[in-house]
Amino acid sequence: MKKHLLFVCLFATAVSYVTAQTTIQLTFTGEVNGSHQSLDSVLIQNLTQGGDTTLYGTDTVLVLDHGIGIEDRVSDHANRMILHPPFPNPVTHTSTIRLWLPQDGPVTLRVLDLPGRELATYSRSLGAGEHSFTFTPGRENFYMLVVEAADQRQVQKLISLQPGNRNSQISYTGHQPAPSGMRKGKSAFPWVPGDDLRFVGFATTRIEIEVDNPMLSSSYTFYFSHASYPPGTVHCDPSNPTAIVDVINPITGKIWMDRNLGAAQVATSSTDSLAYGDLYQWGRFADGHQCRTSGTTTSLSSSDQPGHGSFIIGMGSPWDWRSPQNINLWQGVNGVNNPCPTGYRLPTEVELNAERLSWSSSNGAGAFTSPLKFPMAGYHNYSDGSLGGVGSYGRYWSSTVSGTSSMALLFRSTIAFVFFLDRAVGFSVRCLKDI
Repeated sequence: MKKHLLFVCLFATAVSYVTAQTTIQLTFTGEVNGSHQSLDSVLIQNLTQGGDTTLYGTDTVLVLDHGIGIEDRVSDHANRMILHPPFPNPVTHTSTIRLWLPQDGPVTLRVLDLPGRELATYSRSLGAGEHSFTFTPGRENFYMLVVEAADQRQVQKLISLQPGNRNSQISYTGHQPAPSGMRKGKSAFPWVPGDDLRFVGFATTRIEIEVDNPMLSSSYTFYFSHASYPPGTVHCDPSNPTAIVDVINPITGKIWMDRNLGAAQVATSSTDSLAYGDLYQWGRFADGHQCRTSGTTTSLSSSDQPGHGSFIIGMGSPWDWRSPQNINLWQGVNGVNNPCPTGYRLPTEVELNAERLSWSSSNGAGAFTSPLKFPMAGYHNYSDGSLGGVGSYGRYWSSTVSGTSSMALLFRSTIAFVFFLDRAVGFSVRCLKDI
């Protein structure tokens, strides 16, 4: 995304102007391959003070008014429930709903279709503070979210880009209590010139993100691109290559592919076999070895690309498919054997662990209910080429090496953690957008 300042002036003049100016205007547009791209929505987050707001459809202009005063806005909301815009919206797979409650009390969330039929509901007594929920759309394209607490009622509209053959669901995911002594109320979008703002642009299946600290009125263009797989990629189902669809974790701010490499769909459960995808030996290209039905060989490779699609088994220490080892095969978007689409890469250990830390629980349930919906896809043994842990274990490679091993995310029903493992074993790969 590129920013164009609408005003060109000397620094001293700019400072004087901003001091006097009470509002600035931010304008957003999209572009793909040199052509205009309509935006579905733009999320603007204040990273300095907190708070966010969302623009929808053709409404791509945001006016920020510093003259109102942050404290005045907080005071206005002191006793009000605040329903933040669902994120993302339009929804590809799931959307996060954040709700601020000024006091303890009963709360009801209802999801309706346009004729007013109730499709999903959540009702219980909640404490003061911020609460989060996950909405999973069902068969409809359009929904109304109705939230009621005490004598207050707020409504938001949601749009689903990929309706499915399932029922709509709304589930509770977390609570951040109101700190002691804090004024019970939050500004929906506090702002002063110079605050760091994050802009997240949504267009069909693509997401772009940027951070800026605007002082003057500015225009922004989100540059979306059509990603493709590297030349020579072997797809285990040639008629159904893995769709390249973005999903963002609002906690980490990272954009990922919404499914595993080789998966036919986003996971509908931890044990959704259509979402398992392929199993890669660390550092290998998508040459066919990653297919769950690939053949096996005991011949180690002396080069970065063995020249065949067999899963290499039966080796001894250091338990790697390549001899001698090479630690630079999956490093970044330009990694020699990066199997991800253009503009994507393997995550580092730190990035993968940050996702785990954002889960509602550090186990298989937390992995699935996260925005990335990690399934328990199992692993491919390097001792005899058999599959193991399918439906019971999730194991995902990072690009980070550790001695003669490499780091991976592991989880099952009771626990999740990051650990080092032998590179010859076959694990899942989830690609991260390189920004």
